[in-house]
Amino acid sequence: MTEPKRTLRRPGRTPGSINLAVALAALGVLLPLLLSAATGAPPTAAEFSPNARQVIKKAPPGQAADVNGTGEGDAKAAGGGKASPAAAASPSAAASAPPPAQTLQVAANQVKACVGPPPLRQIEDPQSPPCIAYWKGDNGGATSRGVTRDSIYIAVPTPENAKPQYDALFAFFNKRFQFYGRKLVPEYCSESNSGAADQPTQVADAATSASGCGGTLPKPFASTFYRQNNGAFYMPEMACRYKTIVVGSYSPYDSKFMNRCAPYQYQYPMEVDEEFANIGEWACARLAGKVAKWAGGSDSSAPPKALNTLPRKFGILLEPFTDTDPVARRSALTPMVSRLHTCGVDIPDKDAIINPVTGSFDPSTAQNAILQLKNDNVTSVICMCNFFSFGTLQRAAESSAYQPEWITSTFGLNDVNSSFVLGAGPPGQMQHTFGVTFQPRMVNPLTNPYNVALQEGDPSQSPDTATTGEAKLEVYRALLLLASGIQMAGPNLTVETFRDGLRNARFPNPVIPALNAGAVDVRPGGYSLTADGAEWWYSTTARGPFSDSAGHPGTGCYIDGGRRHTLGSWPRGDAPFFSGTCDSGA
Repeated sequence: MTEPKRTLRRPGRTPGSINLAVALAALGVLLPLLLSAATGAPPTAAEFSPNARQVIKKAPPGQAADVNGTGEGDAKAAGGGKASPAAAASPSAAASAPPPAQTLQVAANQVKACVGPPPLRQIEDPQSPPCIAYWKGDNGGATSRGVTRDSIYIAVPTPENAKPQYDALFAFFNKRFQFYGRKLVPEYCSESNSGAADQPTQVADAATSASGCGGTLPKPFASTFYRQNNGAFYMPEMACRYKTIVVGSYSPYDSKFMNRCAPYQYQYPMEVDEEFANIGEWACARLAGKVAKWAGGSDSSAPPKALNTLPRKFGILLEPFTDTDPVARRSALTPMVSRLHTCGVDIPDKDAIINPVTGSFDPSTAQNAILQLKNDNVTSVICMCNFFSFGTLQRAAESSAYQPEWITSTFGLNDVNSSFVLGAGPPGQMQHTFGVTFQPRMVNPLTNPYNVALQEGDPSQSPDTATTGEAKLEVYRALLLLASGIQMAGPNLTVETFRDGLRNARFPNPVIPALNAGAVDVRPGGYSLTADGAEWWYSTTARGPFSDSAGHPGTGCYIDGGRRHTLGSWPRGDAPFFSGTCDSGA
């Protein structure tokens, strides 16, 4: 069942006060139950309820009497389970029942303003963790490196002169999330650092961050993302050498990389294994065995045949942001090609090209890859490419009079308008571009969670409504992952409780049609948040939802309102790509 259509709301208006009143009323019911249940030994882990408003059914370690969620939930019997009707009716059971607990009066300003309808979530963002409205007690003080009784230190390695915006986001998360008496404290070793792509610089920056800016600040508990080169060298340094939690940036890594130094590496985007498996399954369901109807031009045969009359023949281009990226290897494609094999699609090695654009986006190498695919009469190019290489490859195809179907995705950020602008693919190629996205759909920037959090954290900050402002989302999403893990870890914050808190949390994942952000869920053994995807196609004439969209004609268009799908649920049959009104989020 879905929620009524609505946009993100900032707290402090009438709906926020209503939520607060509901939370306070619920506390009056819940606190006596929680207090009376606290006489036994505290549980060994936090357990989160998937369906009830009462988010915590068992309190985090050592705090059973003082932690609660909001709304109704199942009160536990003394043995840990629900009391049976027979036991409730038994005179002996009634005689041994504990006396009624005293009601604890809680000041309104100590209760977090969670968001509904149930199951309540912590903030307006549909990808918010479940609500923990109130806590009081002893948080254990220095439970881990970078953690004190009052603070949790977070390294910000590449703030890029955006300290005021980072400060605003930190203020937002400190205000709205439950950190058990602590606050997130950012550490800026340099306010202007943008990082660098080379390994020596990233290794040096990791050493500086991990040491607390050279010992001038406490060593951090965790680090936000590193901008350049997707942090390919910074992340393993922080995780493997310095045993510090670090969150990846814009382009996903696979499970092999994420598990290399577990449990210290995390990322917001879906792990590459799962993303590529979804793409393979989706291509089987939607494309395989059919005519390449969305291609253009002709093949290389004599006489030439129109590509859009030929059965689909697939090729794959895998091009991360750097040639040394850990995912730049043929085995990374296995989840995709194995699923394609199940529907009769087998791609020869010569048509699965790794790093087709070498060096500084060398057009000559791109030309070689394109000619290989054209000469082999490939109709449909699955381009798992960074957006700069994507544009380079499309320009090479344009100069070669080759107009295949271009199938692309979140890998390399090839599913948002800001990347299309930067990649600068020719309209003659972009008109054949479509695929799947594993991040939230583009929306009006004023309802973008980054801007909502930014202005609540610091009302003097102006929202970023331009197309390129989409890049700011990665700043917010890295902090959302960190804040969610810290909240769900409970007061005893350690590297292990952070991991387990994320994996055990049952995110509410409401479906809000105006946003269709998609579900988040850290699966068992996983280290990423996003859990599903949506279909889209590119229009060269429609406008996107951004304030400068008129100056950048062309936008991604979502099918069925950006409806989300997971492995095993992709629809079959032809999708309505390139037809009807463009749903761009505008």
